[in-house]
Amino acid sequence: MGYEQRMFISLPVLYCALFCVWTSPPLRFGVHPYLPRAELEARFTPLAQHLAAELQRPVQLQIASSYEQHIKFIGEDQLDLAFIGPAALVLLFQRYGTKPLLARLEVNGAPNLRGVIFTLKDRNDLTSIDQIKGHSVAFGSQRSTMSYIVPIYILYERGITLQSLSHYAFLDGHTNVVHGVLMGDFDVGAVKLEVFKKYSHLLKMLEIMPEVSEHAFITSNKTSDELNLKIKNILLGLSPKNSLILSKINPEITDLVETSHADYEKLEQMIIYLSKLGII
Repeated sequence: MGYEQRMFISLPVLYCALFCVWTSPPLRFGVHPYLPRAELEARFTPLAQHLAAELQRPVQLQIASSYEQHIKFIGEDQLDLAFIGPAALVLLFQRYGTKPLLARLEVNGAPNLRGVIFTLKDRNDLTSIDQIKGHSVAFGSQRSTMSYIVPIYILYERGITLQSLSHYAFLDGHTNVVHGVLMGDFDVGAVKLEVFKKYSHLLKMLEIMPEVSEHAFITSNKTSDELNLKIKNILLGLSPKNSLILSKINPEITDLVETSHADYEKLEQMIIYLSKLGII
């Protein structure tokens, strides 16, 4: 079993795994690597524990090594349940067709994701994104919604191409982007608002990006309708009764809400535009 396929379950559930008879196979629960592995394990282990207890079956938390691997795992039905970012969700549907959607995040009362293009707080030469030409930019993964897809869409709309930058790089994670700017390796970065807020005392916002639909929970086409409904009801029943589970994922989550493919059409249009330009 690979590292990303390790099992994370609570002590009561572990006790039952050792001494009870579970007739169902493990539920494979995947998460994309938008933060360092250890942080994701800490954030999603409580939810994996809760699912295991409610479903009375073991749950394997799998952290993909890349966004591409995560999309592949879901597309090929190697996961029973997955947490996925908006851009990766759209790309998944384009490549593999639709999968059953269960719920999406609601953050601070809205089921939408926001991001920030930023620089260091003391950079007086950079006060808006219109001044980015000739500077260096740090992005996260090429499949990250707020660390590449939306910011590069905004830059191209303003006439700022990748070729007009002094250089750019993909650093495989929002936290890495912030560190790249803080270390002086890059002039500008793009991350989701949640990550920016953690470092806002050191950073300056150049532009807040337009909203797109939030992260979602999705299941496999091989998962039965009965199991899908059980998982969906567990997820939608988390708040406010089990709000501590959601707050571990993101302290600003206020609920999980119903969702549909139509919620991601705005982002899909951005991705179609960027695909035609050949930059994603």
